[in-house]
Amino acid sequence: MGLTFMANNFSSGSHIHFLDGWRGTAILGVFFAHYIAGSPINLGRFGVELFFVLSGRLMAGLLFEKEVPLSTFYLRRMSRVIPALAVFLSTIFAATLLVPSLGVDAKSFASAMTLTINYYSLFSDIPEALDHIWSLCVEEHMYVLLGGIALISRSRGWPPLPIIAPLASAFIVNGFALTWAGQDYYAVYWRSDVRGASILLGALAYLAVRGPASVWAASSRNAGNICFGSGVVAFALNFSVVPDVIKYSAGTILLATCLALLKTGPAFVRTTLEMRWLTTIGLASFSLYLWQQPFKMPSDMSMRLLLLPVGVILALVSFRYVEAPARLYLNSLADRRISSSRTTR
Repeated sequence: MGLTFMANNFSSGSHIHFLDGWRGTAILGVFFAHYIAGSPINLGRFGVELFFVLSGRLMAGLLFEKEVPLSTFYLRRMSRVIPALAVFLSTIFAATLLVPSLGVDAKSFASAMTLTINYYSLFSDIPEALDHIWSLCVEEHMYVLLGGIALISRSRGWPPLPIIAPLASAFIVNGFALTWAGQDYYAVYWRSDVRGASILLGALAYLAVRGPASVWAASSRNAGNICFGSGVVAFALNFSVVPDVIKYSAGTILLATCLALLKTGPAFVRTTLEMRWLTTIGLASFSLYLWQQPFKMPSDMSMRLLLLPVGVILALVSFRYVEAPARLYLNSLADRRISSSRTTR
C-alpha cells in the first residue's frame, strides 16, 4: 500500500497536497538540525514551528469551519497519535534493558505516555530519547483547548476569533514574562501555556483569512505578495541571533499568515511543496519524528549519520504496520458514526 494511496484514505474531503509538503519541509528541518552540522538558523526549532502553525490551521478548519463533531474529532486525533506513540514508547522502554544509556525509566515513560512530559521536565531530568515528546504534548493540550472553545462557540453561538485571540496573546505574554524572569528556552518554550500560542496563532490566521469580512482575500495578487513576504520575514526572524520572544511572537504570526494565505499564494511555492518526494515524506512525518530521536543521541555527528537509516527504516515500518492501519480502522469507525447519526435524523 503506497503512502499516497493511504493519504487519500486518511482525508475526509479533498486532499491538500501542499500541506503534506509543508509537513515534509518541517520534518526535514528537524532532521537537518539533528544529523547535519549546525547552521546560523536552528532548523529543528523552525521545523517544529512549521508543524505547530499547520496543526492550528487544520484544527480550525475541522472545528470551526466544518464543525466536525467533537467525538469524531478526538477519535481521529487519537487514531493518528496514540497507537504509534504507544509502540514507540514501549519499544524504547524495553530497549533500555539492553542499552541502559537510553535512560528511559518508568516515570519518564509514564509522563510521555500521558503527554505530560513537557511539564515533568520542569521538575526532573528526562532522557534524550524522549525529550522530543514535549512538542506532541503541546499539540494535544491545544487540541483539548480548541475543542473546548468549539464547544462553547457552537452552544452559545459565539465567534471563535474573540476567544482565541486573547488566549494566544496571553500565552505570548507569559513567554515574555518567564524569559524576563531568567528562565531558559527549555523551561519556557516547552510549556503548553507558552508555546501553545503557535498553534492558536495558526488557527487564528486561518479563521481571519477565511472570514467573510477578510481584507486579506480582497485581492489574490495582494494575498500572494503578503504570503510570500510573510514567509520570508518569518524565516529571517528564526536566525539564532533573534531573541526567542521575537521568534515565537512576531515570527510565528508571520509564519501563520503565510500558511493561511498559501492557497492563493505564489504558484511556484505550492508547486514546490507538492513535489512527490516531499509530500511522501510529509505523509510519514509523524512516525519519522518519533523514531529519529534515539538515533541522534551520539555526540559524534558521523555516528549519527550512520544510525539515521536505522531510524528511518523503523519509522517506515511503524507507519506501514502501526500508524496507517490504526488510522484507517479508527477513521472508518468515525465515518460510520457520522453516517449513522445522519440517517437517524
